[in-house]
Amino acid sequence: MELLLLAVLLARVGLATQAAGLARAKNSAGVAARAACDLGVAALAFYLVGAALVSQDRNRYLGLSFAHWFAAEPIAYARALLFLLYTVLATGIVQGPVGERSRFWATLPLTVVLAAVAVPL
Repeated sequence: MELLLLAVLLARVGLATQAAGLARAKNSAGVAARAACDLGVAALAFYLVGAALVSQDRNRYLGLSFAHWFAAEPIAYARALLFLLYTVLATGIVQGPVGERSRFWATLPLTVVLAAVAVPL
């Protein structure tokens, strides 16, 4: 299970380096910074809203279901991280095509919607 989690995280890193490599030299650092910020925003949005949509206990929201997964059993921790990493990977796919073509702050609401609602559903 740990190897699967590592592979998904490395896929996200690979997407970020590909997006930075496809950008012009003057914009590559900005694209890499956007990818790092996107990772944090997507993880936070999934933690606050998306985890409640994915969890089996529909009464929990705003991060409480994530803590519920940790208390349940040891494999629940890995399952929660796997869902989180798949969500972050899905939002990272968007960063490649829009690398230099959009503003930094314009892509953050899209990331929040994808991580909180679209991918968990």
